[in-house]
Amino acid sequence: MVMFYAPQTGLEVCKPAVEPHGVNGTRLYFGIEKPYRDATIYLHKDSTVDVTRFKNVKYLLPVSAGKYAGPET
Repeated sequence: MVMFYAPQTGLEVCKPAVEPHGVNGTRLYFGIEKPYRDATIYLHKDSTVDVTRFKNVKYLLPVSAGKYAGPET
């Protein structure tokens, strides 16, 4: 559940910090570029958010998860 929640929260925190700077927010000397880049990359680090969501649904609701949650392991 944390792997699903943390990347999205990190991006929600960093995005408003970049927006007031416009294009300059993506430059190195403004200081917000690296946290924003890391937050975006973290969305796809171990698995995509969609795969993690399917795994959570399969764990919480194994009977109704359906074939989209992946094969039995």
